[in-house]
Amino acid sequence: IWRELGERLKKLEQPEEAERAWTNSVEMMPYESEGHQAYAAVLESQDRWADAETPWKHVMRIRSKEPTGWLGLAEVLIRLEKWKEAREVVDRLLRSEWPSRFEKVRERALELDRRIRK
Repeated sequence: IWRELGERLKKLEQPEEAERAWTNSVEMMPYESEGHQAYAAVLESQDRWADAETPWKHVMRIRSKEPTGWLGLAEVLIRLEKWKEAREVVDRLLRSEWPSRFEKVRERALELDRRIRK
């Protein structure tokens, strides 16, 4: 709901209020990954890749045993051309054993790996 409110405020040309709405998703539940992930998605949709790095790191910290944060961070690091850091994250993704419900992780990590090698 915070994302939707932010989009509405942005359309009303109230960028500061829109940003506040988006950050509320994090502030309301700072120890839950969903708010950080939603905020990272907003930042990415605005091509604010450098700003999206921190929320993805929070997702990783909160849900370290799930690949979502690692995949999000790898994408951001590639966009920022932080090749060494991206390599470390992708290598971690490829080395780790993920629960079966994350069946596409290896495929996605290999795709990221190809992008790093370009």
